[in-house]
Amino acid sequence: HTDIWPSVNQFEAEVCAMTASFLNGGNTNVVGCVSSGGTESIVLSAKAHRDYFGRRNGIRIPEIVSCYTAHAGIDKACDILGIRNVKVRFDPKTFQVDVKAMERAINADTIMIYASAPNFPQGVIDPIEKLSNL
Repeated sequence: HTDIWPSVNQFEAEVCAMTASFLNGGNTNVVGCVSSGGTESIVLSAKAHRDYFGRRNGIRIPEIVSCYTAHAGIDKACDILGIRNVKVRFDPKTFQVDVKAMERAINADTIMIYASAPNFPQGVIDPIEKLSNL
């Protein structure tokens, strides 16, 4: 509520600028926003991917690939934003996403792969480094 607390805009700008500087995003085109929690953050990320990759690549029915152990916010985001959520299995021993299953699910309509760090039900961290190579 910037109408009640005008300094919130300044705080948000400072947090985004500091975060960008940590990630070598020091140019003036880097933007960001601060969200209030998990679901909102997931919805904003899914929207950004849909808007950027979906429109840039002319994708009519965008897809996000996620695991069955993913935060429920990704299901909500896909439902709200008209994105198909392609669910893949997890390793029954580690509860991490099956990287090979995720790789097989990626296609020309994929705008994002969703990984958990940690996942919602068990608190397990998906193999982010392996997924980043897909």
